[in-house]
Amino acid sequence: MKRTAVLLILGILLFSNYSFVFAQENTYPKDEAILAAFKEEAMQEAFQEIEMSALLDGIEKEGVGQSSELSFESHPYFESDLIYNDNIWHVADDVKDDLYLYLNPGVKLALSNILELYSNKLRQKLEFDLGAKITHSFYESVALNNESPYGRLTYILDGGKNKLRLSNEFIKGYDLSSELVSDTEGLSSFYGNTTALSWEHSFNRLGFSLGYERIAREYAKDFKISNSYEDNVGIITGFLNVTPKTRIFIEYNLGRYEYTKALTDANDYDYNIIWLGANGRLTKKIFGLAKFGYQNYEYANGVTKDGMITVKADLEYRQSLRNTFLLNLSIGDTSTGYVDYGMDRQYSAKLTFMRELNRKLFFNGFLSYVKDDYKSSQVDNTFSYSLGLNYFFRKTMKMKLSYEYGDRSSTSRVSEYKYSKYLLGAELEF
Repeated sequence: MKRTAVLLILGILLFSNYSFVFAQENTYPKDEAILAAFKEEAMQEAFQEIEMSALLDGIEKEGVGQSSELSFESHPYFESDLIYNDNIWHVADDVKDDLYLYLNPGVKLALSNILELYSNKLRQKLEFDLGAKITHSFYESVALNNESPYGRLTYILDGGKNKLRLSNEFIKGYDLSSELVSDTEGLSSFYGNTTALSWEHSFNRLGFSLGYERIAREYAKDFKISNSYEDNVGIITGFLNVTPKTRIFIEYNLGRYEYTKALTDANDYDYNIIWLGANGRLTKKIFGLAKFGYQNYEYANGVTKDGMITVKADLEYRQSLRNTFLLNLSIGDTSTGYVDYGMDRQYSAKLTFMRELNRKLFFNGFLSYVKDDYKSSQVDNTFSYSLGLNYFFRKTMKMKLSYEYGDRSSTSRVSEYKYSKYLLGAELEF
């Protein structure tokens, strides 16, 4: 399936997702919280786009097709949004608003069955996604102007009972910072790289897979050094295909998390997680992933944490042909290099709703709640909601209008804020 693409610009939106603050009131400046908020906002906005695309296009399968002939596809795309935010810094005091333009041009290329292997019994697919995220601020209350190029490569080799997948993603991005974090107010650049390799073998309904994942970010010298990190994890999974579309599994993760620019390795740690779960078609109308995990951590300084529980669920409920719900639940620990090293507890729930008003007009919205319980004893509670409309001129072109409101309360005064965000934009795929 093709993903609904991207173009156009127009409008105003007040959209901002729950973001996390990692600052103690008496020890750390509020600008640390600002920095964390913007990083999480960018991640959540990208995730919401993925959610909406999945809703509109259905669940895109990862296969490489049944044909053994060489094929080539090219899909240029463009996205443009005009956004207004009345609290661009996400802070309680010294609030500033901004109107900014977001542009995202890019192109997706796909090559299938590049080489003739074993009389084409092995099917292949090579995919490229190249583009740039460009932001221009009109008010310039913060220095938002930047260009962030990115590139993604995916290779899939499907031999029936054996499947190999290799992917790599690179981005030169930016996080907002301030004079108290770095020497200048504006943007701190980073280089990000994500690599994943997996091999899966099936014995009829039973099977197993081996995998490796690496996530790394390296920030510029003027940024807080504890934020640069590298996370390496090996993955072993055993699974049973209960039905062709339903899988139950047990998975073991063994990883190492390192702060690569820190002055000491005392806060680096090794971890292992055992997951039990299911994915695919869970009932007649419910699709997605649900898993339960058990975690252990061992720090280089000798400290250990055992028996921590984590839960994750990303579920889609198709109530009818017109109504669809998405439920995202997460309970677990997360690393925070913003303030202190170590693990902080997080609880989050998000319910997204989409209704087809007619063949071209769709309504969407969400309710979200996040509780962050930090090692420093700070506790944040964040509530947010969003309302929006998507109008499809055709399958590959849509306009969108959105509003989002967020409210965070906290035991730390500097971590509290409220915001509103408006957006008017468009997406196009050629």
